[in-house]
Amino acid sequence: MALHTIGRRVFDMLDANIRFIKHRQLDVSAPQRENMLLEIRESTRSEYVLKPLEIRRAAYTGS
Repeated sequence: MALHTIGRRVFDMLDANIRFIKHRQLDVSAPQRENMLLEIRESTRSEYVLKPLEIRRAAYTGS
């Protein structure tokens, strides 16, 4: 998958989650909202950045 495609998917996912949280902002306090955004960013980074890097590294090193 091309890097720009992965970047676009990550951006779309973050954007959708942030819009969802902002929509629910009356139900969630500011600190809770910040925690939710941090969790989304970390899970997105893990799923779309770190995992593919680990897979490529394993393929390159043959492990």
